Amino acid sequence: MSELSPTVSVIVPCYNQGIYLDEAIQSVLGQTYQDFEIIIVDDGSDDGLTGLTNDLLRDYRRKRTRVIRTENRGVVSARNTAISHARGKYILPLDADDRIGSEYLEKAVKILDDNPDTGIVYCEVEFFGERQGKWELPPYRFPDILVQNVIFCSGFFRKSDWEKVDGYNPNMNDGWEDYDFWLAIIETGRKVYRISEILFYYRQKKSSRNTEANSRAIALHTRIFQNHRELYLQNIEILFECIYGNWSKIDELREVIHENRLTVEELGERLDDFVAQRDRAILRIQQLEDHERELEQELSKTQKYFLNARREVEELTEAIRPLQEMRESKLGTMLALWHEFKKKIGF
Repeated sequence: MSELSPTVSVIVPCYNQGIYLDEAIQSVLGQTYQDFEIIIVDDGSDDGLTGLTNDLLRDYRRKRTRVIRTENRGVVSARNTAISHARGKYILPLDADDRIGSEYLEKAVKILDDNPDTGIVYCEVEFFGERQGKWELPPYRFPDILVQNVIFCSGFFRKSDWEKVDGYNPNMNDGWEDYDFWLAIIETGRKVYRISEILFYYRQKKSSRNTEANSRAIALHTRIFQNHRELYLQNIEILFECIYGNWSKIDELREVIHENRLTVEELGERLDDFVAQRDRAILRIQQLEDHERELEQELSKTQKYFLNARREVEELTEAIRPLQEMRESKLGTMLALWHEFKKKIGF
């Protein structure tokens, strides 16, 4: 390892992102592979009243780290400026608000060392911040990349290739400069390698330069086509496959929508039937509850009637008991006299 000629130069453009910068730099300093330098380009930061980035970078001292100050000219100029000062043969761009996994440098350097025909090395990505989870990007395939970029900005490349393609194109300062740059390297015949491991962490914020650029996708893609006209013309079939493939997908989507609309209408009718049945059931339950209350009232009246009748029977029984006792007493006396009379007359 030599500080005068490190293997990797990590370049970090920074515009008003001082609040995140230390986290990004620390993710580089914590690498398992230590043959690197860090070049921060302060792209004319102006934090307003806070002055956070300016205060931080005014005397920023970290291991193997240099700070270059420029006027605010945008990320394309900032990256090109940093790379022009880079001493490493491999370059890794890293935005000031992102971070990398601890083995990213080690694994990427080995791939570039072992495969001299490989020009771009990147990895899998995980979001953090406002959004969490893995970024499910399709694997790199050519010529599919002419239609959709699948390589994020923090991929490794060779400084010699950057020199060969004249760096990042200044006419892409509105966005997608990394997409344009990858196509320029691919156009030289270089291969692309993706490490099947999450080694890059992409901060998500409510608004960012990338989200603003995506709102201008047609204009930016048109500019990329103009920058790489020969590459696109040599692979024109992929564009037509994309167009006709999308038309086919649109037709399929229309059929699905139509089928789903019918399904929704059927569900709506079934829901109406269910609601009507529910209303009828509720009405019937109310009727049964009213009938139950009526039966309870009749039962209460019947119980009262039987209680009253029972009391009357008990009272009547008590009233006739003396008569019964008296009748039984007279009858006993008459029977006794009868038996005595029979004896006297010889019966």
